[in-house]
Amino acid sequence: MKKIMFNDRYGLTQAVIEGRKTMTRRVEPICKLVEGWIDLGYTRIDVVKNGKVRFHDDKTGTYVEEKTIYALGEIVAVAQSYKDAGYECIPYRDTDEYLWLRRDGKVVNGVSITPVCETNKMFTRADLMPHLIQITGIRIERLQDISDDNCLREGIEFSHKSQSYYVDSHKEMGCKAWLGRSPREAFAALIDKVSGRGTWKSNPYVVVYQFELVK
Repeated sequence: MKKIMFNDRYGLTQAVIEGRKTMTRRVEPICKLVEGWIDLGYTRIDVVKNGKVRFHDDKTGTYVEEKTIYALGEIVAVAQSYKDAGYECIPYRDTDEYLWLRRDGKVVNGVSITPVCETNKMFTRADLMPHLIQITGIRIERLQDISDDNCLREGIEFSHKSQSYYVDSHKEMGCKAWLGRSPREAFAALIDKVSGRGTWKSNPYVVVYQFELVK
């Protein structure tokens, strides 16, 4: 099973877990190939279930295939640190070098970790993550092709009091990151914060994953 990581600083992992975020846009290796295939005449794009995207040249009746990271219908673990996932880390044989994992009062057999794994979700095992999503839709488009509705499905919320859009930032402290007065303005600000300044303006091709929480 694979993992998928969402930004924690702007509360996107929590938004997925709570069902408020059901889409994600990602620049993957395949995105760098899209313009080349389109220039060669492969202008119609289809997604097939085995994780491949087909670029069709309808004039010649031929197609080429490239892979996305996640496949249609695939079950993927939502990455969290062991601590955030509810695991208790217990010192291994009175040392600080390795830790046992315990969750709901039960030790996870056969698993020991180094201390850095307790708080870094890059090193967690997918099969130990408590939350799973299923990929229900995949397409490729330009980043700026996003609709207002899809901006909200990316985890952005609206405050009637301030008439502005926001995401939770350091939710445990009750902080919000105010992003803009429209869904599109808010998403543009968010993607620049998450993916780097200038991402929205550069308008790259992205893989759009639609998903639902299954656990």
